Amino acid sequence: MNGHSSDDDSARGEQLEWRHARPHYHHGNLPATLVSAAAALLDERGLEALTLREVAARVGVSHAAPYRHFRDKSAILEAVARQGFRELALQMRHGGRSSRPPPEISDDEGSGLRGGPGAVAQAYLHFATSHPDLYRIMFGMSDELGSGRILPEATSVAPQELATALALTPRGERLGRVEIVRIATVLWAQLHGLATLAINGQLEGPPGAAVAEIEQLGRDGLQWLLCGLGTAPAGAPGSRSQAAARGPERFDRVLPRRQRGTG
Repeated sequence: MNGHSSDDDSARGEQLEWRHARPHYHHGNLPATLVSAAAALLDERGLEALTLREVAARVGVSHAAPYRHFRDKSAILEAVARQGFRELALQMRHGGRSSRPPPEISDDEGSGLRGGPGAVAQAYLHFATSHPDLYRIMFGMSDELGSGRILPEATSVAPQELATALALTPRGERLGRVEIVRIATVLWAQLHGLATLAINGQLEGPPGAAVAEIEQLGRDGLQWLLCGLGTAPAGAPGSRSQAAARGPERFDRVLPRRQRGTG
């Protein structure tokens, strides 16, 4: 759980823009250019619009050219997903180094949440809600990579980044490796669940409010997991004072739709 090298920072700017780069085709970089074009198409028009023919047209090569590097749509989507995991790791890593941590997360009892695990968790949720179709493919929520097929990165990238951030906190320094890994796994399960509910439209709210709400829920969950219930700062969303003023409205607003009226 050592720190990351300075090479990460130099690569970050390039990697975070990989899907938006203007393609420059020449013989040596066509596969990478095709992957970038496919990722951009996925973000802009969704999975149904992504075909190898459309990717070739966007890059400016013949319709047959992609097939020299990718046997079919599934193969290029696998490459897009693997690149997505690399970008997710870089965004989480950069979030952990942020000098402007979310103000809603307190630093009670030396938890070290400010600018560390809280920012890493927020980066994860931001990535998922910014790239919903990519996120679904990365985590096997569609059959595009083959029925039931999950890439190894799906169960390693996020827990590793979360564990690294946790280990660097004052509280994490007092825990053993096994405990840190277990906490990181539980936290990732929580974040993945929130992200999945959000991108599937199962968290209701005014238009545009879902992303802000899910990021706040992620911060609340991290706070409660590491510091215990009832530790949210007074006046912050989710705090006791705000909950008392709102009554049950907050809880009704964020319940998955199919559960409403069942209790």
